[in-house]
Order: sequence, then C-alpha cells, then structure tokens
Amino acid sequence: SELGADLPAIGAAARSLSFDYSERWTPENLAATLPHVDIAFLSYPRVDETDCRRLAEDCAAQGPGTVVVTRGLEGSIALVEGAWHRGGVVPARTLDTLGAGDGFITAFLMARLSGEPVEAALAAGAAHAAEVCTWRGAFGHGSPWTSDEHRETVA
Repeated sequence: SELGADLPAIGAAARSLSFDYSERWTPENLAATLPHVDIAFLSYPRVDETDCRRLAEDCAAQGPGTVVVTRGLEGSIALVEGAWHRGGVVPARTLDTLGAGDGFITAFLMARLSGEPVEAALAAGAAHAAEVCTWRGAFGHGSPWTSDEHRETVA
C-alpha cells in the first residue's frame, strides 16, 4: 500500500493498527514501521518454521503485540503477547490465489474483533483464504491476461 511513511500519523489516530507486509518486507522497512503497528501480517512461505518463528520474534520485539506469519501450504503461526499459536490450511479447488492473503487477514481480524481466540481467528483466516482461492480474480471477476498485454500496459 506504500503507506509506510504515513504509519506514525495513522497509528496515532487509530485505536489499533494492522499492517500487511506480505512478502515485500525488508529489515529496514520493518524497523521503520513496526513500532507503529499493533498487528503485523507477513508472508514467508518458502522457509522452515524455525525461520518463521525467528522472524515473528524479531518483529514482536520491535512493537506489535500480535505477529502473524502465513506460510502457504504449511498454514500459519502467530505470536500473540509472547504465546505461540498454529493455524492449519483448508483444502480448496484453487483457481486463482490472488487475494488469498487479504482474505486471510480480513477473516482473522473480524474474528479477533468479535472476541474469538487466536486459534479460531487463524482457522477463520484459513477458511476464507481457501474460499477466495476458488474465485477467478480476487473478487470473483477474472479477466484474461497475457504477458504481451502486460508489456503494453506498463510501456
């Protein structure tokens, strides 16, 4: 979302602030933004759980009380106020993964805002991410695309 520089002002105005780092985090942008974030979401699908836990611990040490790391087919882990939680995956007939992370985050946050425990929020996130994967396009409106079309639109 390119809002990293604005997080101090947003965080000061928000009761609670979550931020999706996706797979596009760097140690530098984490250090600059994590002190302003209450709930951090990161994707780290191609590494083992030890590295994911290390990442979550490093992030939590910089500010957020909740750090969630999604791991693709390996599910998710969450470090919440020093306690570890693990979430699984929900099998799906995947058509398109676009929006799966956003679906996970939305369902996780809605469950937590409703007072659900962390494990239930992780399960809700996995279920909604699986549902999103069954849609063509992030909102169920897929459109054809080729690499030639991409070159034309970015040229």
